[in-house]
Amino acid sequence: MDGFWQSVALVGASELGDKTFFLSAIIAMREGKAVAFMGSMSALTVLTGASVALGNASRHLPMELLSIGGVSVVDVAAAGAFTVFGVRMLREAAAAEAAASEEKVEAENEATEALSKTSGRLGALLAAFSLVFVAELGDKSMIATVALAKDFSPGGVMAGALVGHAAATGLAVAGGSSLSGYLSPAMISRVGGA
Repeated sequence: MDGFWQSVALVGASELGDKTFFLSAIIAMREGKAVAFMGSMSALTVLTGASVALGNASRHLPMELLSIGGVSVVDVAAAGAFTVFGVRMLREAAAAEAAASEEKVEAENEATEALSKTSGRLGALLAAFSLVFVAELGDKSMIATVALAKDFSPGGVMAGALVGHAAATGLAVAGGSSLSGYLSPAMISRVGGA
C-alpha cells in the first residue's frame, strides 16, 4: 500500500475547514448526516478516482511528453501548486477568521439554493453530490492525489485519499458547526499551509 499514509495525511489535512467541509456540515444539518456523508463521499470518490487515473496515466506516458529539458512537468506543476496553496494559506492564517466566515457563508448560500430546488432524500443526495463535486474540482486534494499517484501505488493512493476524505467529511458531518468552536480558522490554515 505504497502511498497510503502520505495520501491520508495530505488529503485529510487539506480538506479540514475548506469549502467542501462546510458544505458537508451544512447539508448534514439540513438534510441529515447519512445524506450528507453519502452524497459528499460519492462525489469525492469519483473525483479521487479521476485524479488517481490521471496521475497513474502520467507515469505511463513517454517522458518526452511530460518533461521539458529532462524536468517532469507534472512534478513542477504539482510543486508550484502546493507552494502557491501553502503560501496563500499561511498568508490567510492571520485573516483566517474572516476568510473562513466568508467561505462558510458562500457554502451556506450555495447549499440553501441547491437544496431548495430538491425534494426528498434522493434529491438531497444528488444536490450534495453536485455541490461537493463542483466545489472540489481543482482543489488542493485533487492536485495532491494526481501528484501522489504519479509516484506511488494507485491502489495505496486511492485508499489513503478516500480515508483522508472520509475522516474530514465525517468530522464535518458529525459536528462541523460544533468543531468550529474549538478549531480556529487560523490554526486550520497554518496546518494546511504547512
